[in-house]
Amino acid sequence: MRFWALLWLGIVSWPAAASATVYRCVGEAGEPEFRQHPCGATAVMRTAVEKPPVATGVRPSERAWLKTRERAKTGKTKKRTTASDAGRADKARKQAYRCTRKQRALDAVNAELRRGYKPAKGDSLRRRQRGYRDYLDAFCS
Repeated sequence: MRFWALLWLGIVSWPAAASATVYRCVGEAGEPEFRQHPCGATAVMRTAVEKPPVATGVRPSERAWLKTRERAKTGKTKKRTTASDAGRADKARKQAYRCTRKQRALDAVNAELRRGYKPAKGDSLRRRQRGYRDYLDAFCS
C-alpha cells in the first residue's frame, strides 16, 4: 500500500518539477547563481530540464595566481631574493608530487568512465574529470 501511495505522489508531482522555472544570475565574483525568482536585468530564464553551462573549474584565487604567474614569466615583477634555493627546490618537488597524484586520479577516473558506471554516477565522474584536467592545465604545464 505504501508503494502505491509513493508512486501516485511521484506521478502527481512530476509535471510540477519538470516545469519549474530557474533564473540564472551573475554573482558578485562573476560566478553563476541559480534562483527561483528573477534577479534583475541580467536574469536568464531556464527550465529545470535544461543543463547549466559548463564551468571552467578555476576559482578566482587560482585566476589571481595565474595572473601573477604570467607576470613573472614576462619579467614585469621583481625576483624574490628572500627565498633560498633549497626552499624553491622543495616547493617544486611538492608541486611535482601533487601533479603526479592528480594525474593518477585522472587516470583512475578515465578508467572508470571506460569501464562503465551506473547512470547516477556519470555526472560526478565527469565533474571530477574536468576538475583534474583544469588543475593539471593550470599548475602542471
